[in-house]
Amino acid sequence: MMRWLVCVCLGLFLWVPQTVAQGGQVVNFYIVPVVLDDAHGEVHVPKYLSPSTTPNWVTTTGDSTAVIHYGRENIALVAANLTPAEHASVAAQPDVLSFPAGNLDAPVSDINLAALQAALEGVKIPAGWINGTHTYREVIRFTRQLFLIFQRYLGQHGESLFDSGVTLTTRWNQLPVGVREKLRTVADQLQLDTSAITQTMTIRQILRLLGPQLPSVTVMGIPGL
Repeated sequence: MMRWLVCVCLGLFLWVPQTVAQGGQVVNFYIVPVVLDDAHGEVHVPKYLSPSTTPNWVTTTGDSTAVIHYGRENIALVAANLTPAEHASVAAQPDVLSFPAGNLDAPVSDINLAALQAALEGVKIPAGWINGTHTYREVIRFTRQLFLIFQRYLGQHGESLFDSGVTLTTRWNQLPVGVREKLRTVADQLQLDTSAITQTMTIRQILRLLGPQLPSVTVMGIPGL
């Protein structure tokens, strides 16, 4: 049986640093594909940032990483302590979205905005809300919040919200009644207010409404995520 790494703790996803970072490294953030690790019991792991995905493994001088999966979607948000050379190797992969290291409070530049939005939307992450005044920290924080909702949805219901043809443009009143109730259950468990949801709101709008209600956390020493 395939196993997904799921945390169903109320309110927060558990980021687990594996070891202490060594000198010369910087915490970098990536959105990467998730691949199946047959060698360790069919566990889904982040591509390029897990030794199980050899030969694509980027050998790091320190192994400190933190991972949250997008529920059952085949992508994950990863924080990893990497040297500049290691970061360059990961960031160069065509299926990796990397965030600027060092200054997460820099605004998303107009030059990068369209590419960032397209990359996020391409993996079902709502991105229309992002503009040139938002920072990369805000984008990472919403991504983590969104992934937590999908983690809880998977843990509670054993499926993805995007199953059965649901997309970001699907309206609330187009969802099967059962799916609406499942999402409400997840929102209630995470103590999210759903009272502002209207019949014509899209999944994109609903997720943007719910996600920011979750508290920020500190990840590998970096606050506000």
